[in-house]
Amino acid sequence: PDPPFEIPAPANLTLQIRLGNVLSEGQSSIVFKCECFIPYGNETLDYIIPPMVVKLAKRYKSDDVKKEAIMYEGIKCLQGSSIPRCYGFFQVRALEFFDFGPMSILLLEELGGLLTLDQPVPDSTRSDIEGLCSDLAHLRIVHDDMGYQNILSTLSHEQGGTPSLPSPISGRTYGWRLAGFNGAFRTSTTLENVQSF
Repeated sequence: PDPPFEIPAPANLTLQIRLGNVLSEGQSSIVFKCECFIPYGNETLDYIIPPMVVKLAKRYKSDDVKKEAIMYEGIKCLQGSSIPRCYGFFQVRALEFFDFGPMSILLLEELGGLLTLDQPVPDSTRSDIEGLCSDLAHLRIVHDDMGYQNILSTLSHEQGGTPSLPSPISGRTYGWRLAGFNGAFRTSTTLENVQSF
């Protein structure tokens, strides 16, 4: 998918975000837990804010996060089922402290824990991960970074998680999501060949 993509009309809602603890760090970005709230005066709008994280590009890596945002838009049909929901992509300049050019920010669905490396993978988890990969392959998307750090569980209802949607491809509801799409790309290779990557 290539930008520009359709941007929704502006609304009259302001969301304030406070960054919390670092959840993970990769080559091009840092993921922060965040606290979101609606400023005083807008509370009566009855919005429910789901748990979210902020993915902030590292210095000189804004294009990587921008590429990931474009991929999230291109595979929007899988958001909430096979991949995290993407709530927005923003670019800002922090001129009062430094100017490294525009900083890219992704606002994403908060997910749960990673696979446990020293434990056997349960059959149900293995089946979910195969389904997630198959969904991407159906759209001819090569993830290109299928490490354990990019396979995360969904948050339970008790943790405030938003219910998973059934996959539009398999019809299944998964307990896991694939994340980290800054290196992903679309291919013209056939579905069977993509699944072997």
